Amino acid sequence: MTNSKMTAALLALAMAAGPAGASPYHVTGLDAADSWEVKLIGTYDDDPLSHETGGAIDITAPLAAGLETSVAIGKDRIAQNGRPAFSGWSDTEVAVKWQVLPMTQDGGFAVTTEPALFVPSSSHGVDEHEWRIELPVVLGYRTGPVELRGLIGYARSLESRADEMSYGLVAEYDLTGNLSIGAELAGHTDPGAFVHAAELEADIGFTYALASKVELQGRFGQSLRDDDHAHENHAALYLEVAF
Repeated sequence: MTNSKMTAALLALAMAAGPAGASPYHVTGLDAADSWEVKLIGTYDDDPLSHETGGAIDITAPLAAGLETSVAIGKDRIAQNGRPAFSGWSDTEVAVKWQVLPMTQDGGFAVTTEPALFVPSSSHGVDEHEWRIELPVVLGYRTGPVELRGLIGYARSLESRADEMSYGLVAEYDLTGNLSIGAELAGHTDPGAFVHAAELEADIGFTYALASKVELQGRFGQSLRDDDHAHENHAALYLEVAF
């Protein structure tokens, strides 16, 4: 396969399948962008009764050292019992990432936060279609080729006043200068029913530098605990280009 055909195939795959994210994992990376970035995102979610596919684009711009802003919008398709049910736009996400405590070149501890506002631009049945805010905090530690990150977050609907807590832990290992792999546990819950409503997902993922400013990222996982007791499979693929 030629390089042009391979690039086209990757672009098609990335757009073939959810909401935008700042890294292949639910636990976002610690660094803020220092150049403009465009990320094509594809996700797939499947359970015994339904599956969801979609495509999204995330545009990121640096504001200052250790500070970035991003806007993400996408389209989703939801099928239930093998039949198309909903199709259309997802809610728009506007986020700001701030490296509160940047990590040094030698590693060590770091703290990053990425508040986000979700704008109700979704089509009927596709997304929440509510004004929502999300306040995640990520704590990380790096030594040599190993990086550990933990996430604790709070989200709230500005319309229904529904609350949600998110949490996660990811470990990444740099195999080479171009390739890293990782394992993650992440989930969310209703703060009012922390144990009964808690959901948990296990993922494995990778980041691979195709070129100096082009990265292919992916995540594949399964639900370990779901509040409706349904077994779910999840996958996401990202193609990130910096300028």
